[in-house]
Amino acid sequence: MEINNAIQKKLIEEAKDLKGEYLRNLNRYIRDLEKSKTVEDIIISKQRILEDLVLYLPITCKDCYFCYLNEGNCKICEYAKYHGICESRWSDWRKLHKAFNKLLTAMVKYYKGERYD
Repeated sequence: MEINNAIQKKLIEEAKDLKGEYLRNLNRYIRDLEKSKTVEDIIISKQRILEDLVLYLPITCKDCYFCYLNEGNCKICEYAKYHGICESRWSDWRKLHKAFNKLLTAMVKYYKGERYD
């Protein structure tokens, strides 16, 4: 299959936007780390970094070549032929999304507000 250049360009733009937003947040968290006065402050900043690592994974329709190509029509999706329609229960994308949610849940639990001596 040959690349649709317009879609490729759109995906590159989306990735650059994602990168820019992520780096702005990361820089803010680094500044927060630098200002930290307690271990708890450090852990909160680290937790935010970990959460963003997960939240900025490019796994949505706006990151998918085939979603653009087929204008969201999953019935004609070439990817779906091999991996299942993304929203279906057993698709590879659904498995990835479940793992994403589990990882994000774990990141949220990384620090629960406890105080360290």
